[in-house]
Amino acid sequence: MKGLYICLAVAAATIMWACGNSSPNSGDTTARPTVKNVIIDADTDNEVDDLIAIMGAMKADEAGELDIIGLTAVQWDGRNDTLPEGKPSGWNSRSAYTSWLMNNIMAQMLGRPDLPLLKGSDKKIVYKKGSNDNEGRPCEAADFIIAKAKELPDGEKLTIISTGALTNVAAALMQDSTIADRIAVYWLGQTYDAENENRWIGEYEFNVSNDLDAFDLLCDTEDLEFHIMPTNVSYVLWFKTAHSVDQLETLGSAGKFTADRWLQWMGGDKSSGRIIWDLAMIYAITNPELATQTKVMTPDWCTQREIDLYTSIDAPKMRAKFWESMGCPDEQ
Repeated sequence: MKGLYICLAVAAATIMWACGNSSPNSGDTTARPTVKNVIIDADTDNEVDDLIAIMGAMKADEAGELDIIGLTAVQWDGRNDTLPEGKPSGWNSRSAYTSWLMNNIMAQMLGRPDLPLLKGSDKKIVYKKGSNDNEGRPCEAADFIIAKAKELPDGEKLTIISTGALTNVAAALMQDSTIADRIAVYWLGQTYDAENENRWIGEYEFNVSNDLDAFDLLCDTEDLEFHIMPTNVSYVLWFKTAHSVDQLETLGSAGKFTADRWLQWMGGDKSSGRIIWDLAMIYAITNPELATQTKVMTPDWCTQREIDLYTSIDAPKMRAKFWESMGCPDEQ
């Protein structure tokens, strides 16, 4: 099966991936500065929204909205790694590796064989503030983050768009804390409720639960620019399955691959839809007018400092932007 995927990917690299002849963002003439030095850190083998986000990000790169310099793979099953016994049937002890394979497939299919693709740690970090027993996770992804952050001239930052657990970013910071003020992290995860006394209530949210210690470490890193889009904000970005699959199947091999994976997740049912969580983080960066942010304090158990929290998104416009960038009609 792996050999088949690679053959398909190489063959697809030259295939145009657009529904029609429309140019990306054809209805938007507003010039925006390019977001430079972007690394996308994704748990791509988990679900389908990462694939959609990568497709949207690559179109944004083509349109000059993003300058993507690398794609790293992060683990997505750290929450099960600590279970003493009785691992669930879906447990994937090599989830960073399988996500790296998916990144390779997508990069080839989207015509980006030049893009650096780095594997992260398959295990989450071990961290407690002030402890002598903290354990980072040296890995290719962490090394890449450190190297790229240190290459930048003064005044520029590395932008890391993290759509999974924060393992790779935390591993990089544990390995070299001097890069903290040279990176800006945009992460999709956690749950925040301003009306709740505890506010940060997402301990069991998927991304944060796969590496709770990594989240704490980033909150404790005072020089780090940290933006969070909670899943109780991004959940409104809903795509209908029937429309999405029909359009994706016209978008060359990458689209067909994504459509097939979508239907697998839906058990073949096209009557409902899916939340495309990760795409919201991409478009909040490329189109800041489609999202709102505010300053909030980190959780009580972490070093107290202000970080940036997304509080709302314009989901219909984000969905329309995605389909327009692909040259496809939006949902009716």
